[in-house]
Amino acid sequence: MEYHVDKFSCYVSDDGSAMLKFESLSETTGFAKKWVPFCKKHSIESRAPEFYFDQKIDYLKDKIQPYLVKERRAMKREYEKFKVRINALVAKAQKMPEEGWSMQDGTPWHGNNPLDLLTKENQVHF
Repeated sequence: MEYHVDKFSCYVSDDGSAMLKFESLSETTGFAKKWVPFCKKHSIESRAPEFYFDQKIDYLKDKIQPYLVKERRAMKREYEKFKVRINALVAKAQKMPEEGWSMQDGTPWHGNNPLDLLTKENQVHF
């Protein structure tokens, strides 16, 4: 957590077994591009937005800048919209079409058949 942000990278590998993973990571990345700069600008230590917005703090007390109130409200609206998009993705992923999902080029998505995912690399050995 104390490592320099400029020298840190996070790579996520996805086996493609769940359509929801890619879409949710894409949405999360979009929100993080707004959330992280907001946290840095206002020296917010708790980077978990749900926890941050649940705190009952008077942001005008102790001479905290009034502009923070406006920016905080705007960020909270962004977070609420983000949660709605994530919940919509979950709902969509739970309603798989009878013919299965298709990729952009029209070919069947390999995640339609769970047996396709039992490759040598994915098998669990006991």
